[in-house]
Amino acid sequence: MVAKATIEEYMKNLALPLTCVIVPVCYEDFTKSYKPIRSPSTGIYESFIPMGLTPLDMISREDVGHIVAKIFQKRPKMLHKIISMSGDKLTMKQVADCLTNSLRPIEFKHKQITPNEFSKIHALDSASDVASMFSFLLRVDQRHWTETTRNIYPHVRSFQEWVTSNQNMLRRIF
Repeated sequence: MVAKATIEEYMKNLALPLTCVIVPVCYEDFTKSYKPIRSPSTGIYESFIPMGLTPLDMISREDVGHIVAKIFQKRPKMLHKIISMSGDKLTMKQVADCLTNSLRPIEFKHKQITPNEFSKIHALDSASDVASMFSFLLRVDQRHWTETTRNIYPHVRSFQEWVTSNQNMLRRIF
């Protein structure tokens, strides 16, 4: 995150025409990088995202593309702005409840873990970096704006809308 800020500052110092787009966790990450793990004893899918009770900003990758296209279409108005996208802001318990309610009989449960535990559980090459990101998100007020995102692209989907429109794909994955 420090590297991103350094690059942004460098580009500003060069007086480049710049619009910064900050993308939060994507809904699709719950099917790959942050995919819940099925418990062999209960059959319940357990989510191990170290956010505790703190809501997490999220968005669909497809919606990111639409939003960036809108930003290009409105270039003069969008120059020199920071756009922190968000399609939804949910706790991990709310994410698990949404998945369970939409994909029954498949069940999901969020397990509270620390960022350090996350880095040990996940087989990602970047698990310690991702754990640091979650640690940062727990400490710092996230500056993503659902309302601003919807003003740019009114059709941005909530997590529930994304799950509903992707039920078949999600059932194949889980």
